[in-house]
Amino acid sequence: AAVNWGTKLLILPSPVGSRSTTTMKGIRRKQAKRPIKQATAIDWSNTLTFSRMATQSNSIQDLRASAIISLASDCLLRRSEIADIQVSDLTREPDSSGRLTIRRSKTDQFGEGTTLYVGESTMNLIETWINRAGIVDGALFRSLNKAGIASSKPLSAQSVGTIIKQSAQSIGIEGASGHSLRVGSAQELVRNGASLGELMQAGRWTTERMPAHYAKAELAGRGAIARLKYAA
Repeated sequence: AAVNWGTKLLILPSPVGSRSTTTMKGIRRKQAKRPIKQATAIDWSNTLTFSRMATQSNSIQDLRASAIISLASDCLLRRSEIADIQVSDLTREPDSSGRLTIRRSKTDQFGEGTTLYVGESTMNLIETWINRAGIVDGALFRSLNKAGIASSKPLSAQSVGTIIKQSAQSIGIEGASGHSLRVGSAQELVRNGASLGELMQAGRWTTERMPAHYAKAELAGRGAIARLKYAA
């Protein structure tokens, strides 16, 4: 294709002719056939189930996992965003809900920042984790030693993904990943009436492609046929 384009610029006959165009079309067709891989969803009921189990177990590891899962579900967080959260990024509001400031993310490379809503129950979990782990400032989610004592070392994005995956397995969900909470919340939001625009805002997506893919079944259930033919 490069040779073909170069010869056109030089007004010379192309040594490859139309073969480059045919090859490029074939590559595009092959690429289009590759499905977007989607993580298994962890929905809102799953997060509540794990939270109850974590409370009953009285394990500090489970408490940390529950706080991570609840916050990621409320805010549709990516693994890297969870790992980067500082204690000072979370604040309580007069109505007992919380606000989380995300200072930089995958879709905010210039660090303009955004503020997200955190439910009261999630704030309670996080504050319990902070108090039990003895955290005053710095990284919110940290590694634990064998005795369950929090270090000063923040969790890596990879460790966050592992915690989410193992927590999901403990309540019978296989195939989960660090992205599963974003997928689950995206589906729940549409299921409960959120528009695609509201979904994009909640998940901080800059295009419709991924949120529309995550919630494609839910969006289909609210489409013209469902609404107008079957009054769904």
